[in-house]
Amino acid sequence: SPVHATIFAHIQSLGGTELEFERISRNPAFIEDPTEKPERENYTQFWNSTILWLIRFRDDFTEDEVDLILEWSMHMYTENNWGDQPFAWRGRTPTRVLEASIQYHEAMTIQTTELSWKGHGWDWVIKDDDNEYWSFLELISGDELLEEGKALQHCVSGYAARCSMGNSAIVSMTNRDNHIVTIEVEPQTKEIVQVRGFKNRAAGVTERMIIDMWRREVLL
Repeated sequence: SPVHATIFAHIQSLGGTELEFERISRNPAFIEDPTEKPERENYTQFWNSTILWLIRFRDDFTEDEVDLILEWSMHMYTENNWGDQPFAWRGRTPTRVLEASIQYHEAMTIQTTELSWKGHGWDWVIKDDDNEYWSFLELISGDELLEEGKALQHCVSGYAARCSMGNSAIVSMTNRDNHIVTIEVEPQTKEIVQVRGFKNRAAGVTERMIIDMWRREVLL
């Protein structure tokens, strides 16, 4: 695809090889055009530095370990991108990164099913021009977050405490009962903080369009 071709060319321009391209291609969260810089300078910097780190330590990990590391790093980026100290690769050794990645994946299995909280009334259903129904359902318990995280293989199950304290709200967007993307909303400002699909992939064009319709109809 054009996006994969752009990624391959960009990896080569950074000094990478087919190995780095194959490793990145296994993680859907990284399959975005890394040259799209408008309003995404932080992401571009993170994407480039990830490739450079993988190049530097390409022989230090197995393929399974690389997959763990990439999922952990995208989680760290999305978690810290909104704060004062964005995630950076500088000073991170292979041993420490692998340890952190393993701890992250172990933490994802911790269940906080006993927690529940009150929703904000943001549930919604819309039918698009192709007669497809898209549903938005706010998740209001640790059980529901756990199910969402298992379906999309990301770390939303770890957000139960934040949701119960009112610091975050999580909405699941589905189509034909399939989990499509998970949306995090800042409850006070109603700002969409992040949108992530299977294995932390970014939302597609159609998905972003549907989400914007929901935002304008329900959140504003």
